[in-house]
Amino acid sequence: MQSFVINLDRATERLAHIEATFARLGLSFERVPAIDGRCLEGDEIDRWQRPGSAVGPSEIACFLSHRRCWQEIVARDLAHAAIFEDDVLLSSDAAEFLNSAEWIVSDAHIVKLETNGRPTFVARNLASTHSGRELRRLTGPHFNAAAYIVSRSAAERLIEASNVIEMPVDLFLFDTRGLQHWPTYQLMPALCAQPFVAHRLSIAAGPRDLEPSTIEEDRRRRRPRGWRRLRHKLRRIIEEFRQTSRGFVVRLTGPHQWGPVPFK
Repeated sequence: MQSFVINLDRATERLAHIEATFARLGLSFERVPAIDGRCLEGDEIDRWQRPGSAVGPSEIACFLSHRRCWQEIVARDLAHAAIFEDDVLLSSDAAEFLNSAEWIVSDAHIVKLETNGRPTFVARNLASTHSGRELRRLTGPHFNAAAYIVSRSAAERLIEASNVIEMPVDLFLFDTRGLQHWPTYQLMPALCAQPFVAHRLSIAAGPRDLEPSTIEEDRRRRRPRGWRRLRHKLRRIIEEFRQTSRGFVVRLTGPHQWGPVPFK
């Protein structure tokens, strides 16, 4: 199975990290030059976002970089391909899953390989198992888009649905609306995580000092202040409480499982 890694031309430290990560596991990848949000012109930003959109230049650039990978999948007529961001960590058995797509069930348009360490919902019914990991239908939001597999048919649909960028790519793929549009599965335990997730989970893995993403810098600049920031935090607290309450109910009575996806 083809693996694509998104990497900015100027992010040489990140490229060295991902080269070493893949080489250590006997894996290869193709580098996809990332679109640089610092270089996007105003007209190009306007081409992709709606007036008044809260999506910043770096988020647009990140989205377009992922979109470039989807276009490669379609252009090359690849049955499946794995897409990675360049700071990702891989489990020691990653080759078992990246060298072949035979373990992927036929209706899985997208398979999420990573975890963000936050609770989410997956189907209680098991879709398949492979090399000690489970594949379950993802039924709740599970953000971050640093490692996932896309089928050719899904890539076509993702391209068609992204002529205008209204949200960051991870929300587009893995929020509730995205999960309703294309059948998405979660590998459990997750095969991948980003360093900040691994460290938050107290897993001693990966470098702490990779150059930070420009997306976070962009978001900090546009973060609301004063009363708007307080209102934003309160809204997040309320939403997390609602999600947790629903999770406990679903865990006891529903057809879903609720909890964080482990990384191993």
